[in-house]
Amino acid sequence: MNYGILNRPMIVVLVVFYGLMTAPAVSLAAEGDALIDKATDLKLEAKNFDDLEEVAKLCEEALAKGVSDDNKEFAVQLLAGTLLERANQMSRAILGERPDNRWPSIRKLIMEDMGRILKHDAKHVDALLLQARLQLLPGGQAQLALDSVETVLNELEDDDPRLAEAYLVQASLQKEPEQRLASLNKALDVDPEHSDARQQRAFINLGLKNFEDAIKDLETILETDAENMTVAVALAEALVQSDKFDDAIAVVDGIIKVRPKNSAGYELKAELYLTAEKFDEAIEQLNKAIEINPKSVSGLLTRARLSIIKGETEDAKKDIGRVQQLQPNSPQALLLLSAVYEQEEKYGDAARLLEQLLEFNPANTQLRMQLAMNYSMGDFHDAAIGEFSKVIRQDPKNWLAKYSRADTYLNVGKHKEAIADYEAALEINREYDNLLNNLAWVLSTSPVDDVRDGKRAVELALKACEVSNYEKPHILSTLAAAYAESGDFKNAVKWAKKAVEIGREDIQEQLEHELKSYSKKKPWRENKGDDAESKEKPKIDRSKLKTL
Repeated sequence: MNYGILNRPMIVVLVVFYGLMTAPAVSLAAEGDALIDKATDLKLEAKNFDDLEEVAKLCEEALAKGVSDDNKEFAVQLLAGTLLERANQMSRAILGERPDNRWPSIRKLIMEDMGRILKHDAKHVDALLLQARLQLLPGGQAQLALDSVETVLNELEDDDPRLAEAYLVQASLQKEPEQRLASLNKALDVDPEHSDARQQRAFINLGLKNFEDAIKDLETILETDAENMTVAVALAEALVQSDKFDDAIAVVDGIIKVRPKNSAGYELKAELYLTAEKFDEAIEQLNKAIEINPKSVSGLLTRARLSIIKGETEDAKKDIGRVQQLQPNSPQALLLLSAVYEQEEKYGDAARLLEQLLEFNPANTQLRMQLAMNYSMGDFHDAAIGEFSKVIRQDPKNWLAKYSRADTYLNVGKHKEAIADYEAALEINREYDNLLNNLAWVLSTSPVDDVRDGKRAVELALKACEVSNYEKPHILSTLAAAYAESGDFKNAVKWAKKAVEIGREDIQEQLEHELKSYSKKKPWRENKGDDAESKEKPKIDRSKLKTL
């Protein structure tokens, strides 16, 4: 048979056969194309999210049934554009400065839409970018974000402006600051006007103490965004750190010029003066800020803090009182009020407030140390020892707590316990002059025979004198006591005289008594515990405590 020639009956059979095979496909393609036409018309009239969802469903239905080759790419584009339009509107609520409280649910909805796009176009750049940005939010999948960004970077041409956004997301995913800087540099190479990338680069350089680089970026941002308070504050800080105080003031003056009725600029200027210890100038700026905004809690608190520094406790109390009217039980106000009481030597009142603060933050060792110090200064010795002990349990390496508890033990005549704490503190800090001094003092002057050690006392006292450049009379006095305990009264008298020569008026009488004792070849003995009486700690009315 000649297979190259088909007879008529065979041709008829084949035509009928192929017609039967292709007719359903052609019919489905026509149906799919019709759905795309319908989706296109609806997209032009879409007014809300429900309309956009209907467009997307029509596109998906068309793609599932099949469309003509000419329509397939358009169908995917229409689907992606529709879902991205909705996603971009929803993402504004969660990617802005103040995210919607429902952001986890909104992210989930957007991610579902991005999945619908990527099902038909796995390398869709805009969908991948948005997916990566969403994964930067808390609880996001870092690896998914990284994979998405890598795909985008591989897909985009070198001159595509979307590269900047991709590098910005990549920077957010980097762990090391140097790696983040590298990504941000690439973003700015693509788009030098990208303010977010420039601001992030500036803040990273601030953290790395690359102040000059940070200053350049921050100044560039302010050239086009003069009212950006966050950037202005950062620039002022960088200038101060670079010893350019006048330039920092000039930056803040620029803010005040733009916003003369905004108290924030004056408060920032006050903070700069406070950093430079120019307290009067700082208060002058705060007065202006509070005149503009009498309810500025931050301004009132800062002015109260300055009043405490200057010893003007009545002025501080007035500002603290105003804060408490605006924000009852403000922790910052209570903390400042405790500082006022401390300055007024009302240590029990200060301790009562600190106890109240600790009710709501019991793990705060710094606050507990302050409480213990007030108990100690107020002669609530037992309470002080108890609080210092809590600090040490929370932080076993806290040498200051051990040193302070030792001082308190010394005040109540518990010399062995004091020495044990001094020694423990000394293992952590061997350079603090008062720690060296106090241990040397108790080893020299304790009436308890088996704790004195003249030789070690001399070593410690000499070290304390060295650290303090032989300039502190109470440390010279300790060196004299140490020499006296070791039997070297010649050196004891020598250093006791030097202590008298440079001593303050309020300790002269004590120093002269010590000198007379050494002149008679008698070592000095001291036991503060003979006169010590521990007060009962102040009580707190817990029924009045409120959540701070």
